[in-house]
Amino acid sequence: MLITHEVSVLSSYETRLLAAISESLLPKTALLDQSPDNLMLGDRIERHLSLCTRTIRWVFRMTLWWIELGPLLTRGLFWSRLNADRKADRLEAWRTSRFYLKRLLFKLIESTIYMTYYSEPGVCKRLGYEPPPIRQRVALPPHRSSSDRDLSLKADVCVIGSGAGGAVVAKELSEKGRSVVLIEEGGYFSVNDFGVEALEIVEKIYHNAGTQMTLGAPCIILPTGRAVGGTTIINSGTCFRLPDKVVSHWRDAFGLTDISSEGLAPYFDKVERQLHVVPVGEDILGNNSKIFRRGLESLGHHGFPLPRNVRNCSGAGMCCFGCPTDAKQSVNVSYIPQAVTNGTQLFTNCRVEQIIPKLSHGGEVIGRFIDPRTGQATRSVRVDAKVVVLAAGTLNSPRLLRKNRIALHNRHIGRHLTIHPTGKIIGVFDEEVRAWEGVPQGFCYDGMADEDIMFEGAFTPPSFAAVSLSTGARDHKDAMEHYRNMASFGFLMSDEGRGWIRWLPNGEALIYYSIRRRELQKLVKGIRFLCEVFLAAGSKKIYTGIKSLPVVTPESGLRGFDEVTIRRTDLDIAAFHPLGTCRMGADAANSVVDGFGEVHGVKNLFIADGSIFPSSLGVNPQETIMAFANRTADRIHQILS
Repeated sequence: MLITHEVSVLSSYETRLLAAISESLLPKTALLDQSPDNLMLGDRIERHLSLCTRTIRWVFRMTLWWIELGPLLTRGLFWSRLNADRKADRLEAWRTSRFYLKRLLFKLIESTIYMTYYSEPGVCKRLGYEPPPIRQRVALPPHRSSSDRDLSLKADVCVIGSGAGGAVVAKELSEKGRSVVLIEEGGYFSVNDFGVEALEIVEKIYHNAGTQMTLGAPCIILPTGRAVGGTTIINSGTCFRLPDKVVSHWRDAFGLTDISSEGLAPYFDKVERQLHVVPVGEDILGNNSKIFRRGLESLGHHGFPLPRNVRNCSGAGMCCFGCPTDAKQSVNVSYIPQAVTNGTQLFTNCRVEQIIPKLSHGGEVIGRFIDPRTGQATRSVRVDAKVVVLAAGTLNSPRLLRKNRIALHNRHIGRHLTIHPTGKIIGVFDEEVRAWEGVPQGFCYDGMADEDIMFEGAFTPPSFAAVSLSTGARDHKDAMEHYRNMASFGFLMSDEGRGWIRWLPNGEALIYYSIRRRELQKLVKGIRFLCEVFLAAGSKKIYTGIKSLPVVTPESGLRGFDEVTIRRTDLDIAAFHPLGTCRMGADAANSVVDGFGEVHGVKNLFIADGSIFPSSLGVNPQETIMAFANRTADRIHQILS
């Protein structure tokens, strides 16, 4: 369930100031004449902020005051006392400031306003967009999300986290007759909760209501899931096997000689059968992918439909916001129900804070149920397990190790973070595209795979398309009015940068990551190529997400890429696949776990998530996480036999 506790975020003065900024950023037009005030936008933003971290709320408020007080130095007036034109000019100066921090802070205010405004059903309807309806109702497998007393259990295996790794371990071991307890911090969401506007889903099942980000140059949004199913419930469904070149690199650089493509193949086969991995069919490919394919082929290149984990997909177009038809075989509809049927005890809304290793066997795991209404911890769950499997994700597994002083002297815990930085463009066409119909990430071009760049489709509902548009208020409104004429496409790249994670005293993650020069060059090259493809496909205006080159047109062509200097902080990018913070290796001095995921020096404590991968994969990682989790489950079964 969604943690619905709300706190008072803004004062009455700040609420009025936010309303004035909203009015300035959302000028009325003939099509979109709804006033933010009439839509109760301030109340909606307040509720959204109440679901964010304390740090985000504090930064949001301080930025409001900085905007308000700024003109006092030059005009002797508060911002709210300026006339409409000067207000707009001041906000545009924030948006285009040469100071990155100032632009970044304004982006927080601007994005929140745009995201909330374009999530309103009436606004979406005028743009021609309506979320797909829920097509079925389902009963959830038995699970426990609260208790009226403290619980004490014994099990062969306790798994912490129910994402791509944890769900697989639970299903495989329970299928082999092992007693399994599976603990998930988030709630159990299903098709019953989907089929609504994207922002509502983000607030339910994304960490920190979708505001999780890295700090560095530039700051990068890094969304992950917080629910039964983990990030598999909010990813695009794309399934790739681990590339052979990555396997070779791991063997050579990290001594993982027991890992080979041949040895992994049966595990990949098993995962693909379980998930029903198939290429996207032409009938659900969608115009977004077809436009990209048209431009690509006109340039003499060829791509292919992406392999995805689906059954009877109708192309509802909401993959990243919970599949409204249960077609996507995320682990909450595939592995988890089977695990529960096999006898796995599933506890949801239950946060693990203590792991107590024992010399004789795995150890004790202590979690507490979280009341979804208040966010407060209630009754406890104590599990005495022969084996403990940590599958809390790349950003949370190292936190639990550090918090519990496990492998305390291992300096690699929380380091070596890779994230697959991504670039994206949005193009506006004369033709009606209706890009939300069909699979958003349905087509791929791998012609730059040797340069570690993989092009994959991307399209989002209005609330998040609006956030991706980096342009002035008037042009932004005009672009959004052409939402039905938009198409977009993106790419991910293997990254060489190495980030790290630390944790504040209040438990919030501090994620540091900066783009390196070579990665900047790859990002710019990828964006330039996408612009070339969209121009060849007939786009009349392309929004690049680059501050120093925000728009490309047929008249300007691509020469701007050669004429302007593009800095790291000019990029407005995201990332989606955090990996590597508990990396595996043969040498305990250079890694956290061995090739099967067992923590060096700690008997029967395993990690089964993306944190164990010692380098970037260059492809979507969910299938690789599942294959390795299968392999880890086999190892655990051998230990218990």
